[in-house]
Amino acid sequence: MAARCPVVVDSIAIQSALGQSLPRSFANPLYCAAAALARPHWQQPGVVRGMEALVQRCPRGLYVVGESVDALEALVGLIELKQVLPALVVATPPGWGAAAATKERLKATAIPWIMVEGERGGSAIAIAILDALIELTQASRSGV
Repeated sequence: MAARCPVVVDSIAIQSALGQSLPRSFANPLYCAAAALARPHWQQPGVVRGMEALVQRCPRGLYVVGESVDALEALVGLIELKQVLPALVVATPPGWGAAAATKERLKATAIPWIMVEGERGGSAIAIAILDALIELTQASRSGV
């Protein structure tokens, strides 16, 4: 956070919540995969196209996936292909099946991660994790 690395999120809800706290803290650039302009592709959801476009723009960013298993799948695939080397991945999309398998693949990488296991998760948890990281970073910079 203190290094002002870009923060890439998968949902507009997370972007809106962090849009309040990031500018007051470290002024990290904030991008949203769901709102990113990307070349259309009829077989992929917009959030996946947005994530792929933002990976090229922010290869060392902090990635927050709170809602979309598809976005997490795309991100992990790009990590495995060594097309992106995130500073941190926060993965909190709810669900079993594909979500659990993708989270296991993320664990197998050398990328630092914070995730919620099991069927619970979502944007609110991702926002809480990022707010806590912001507070911890501010406290460590001020010597508290």
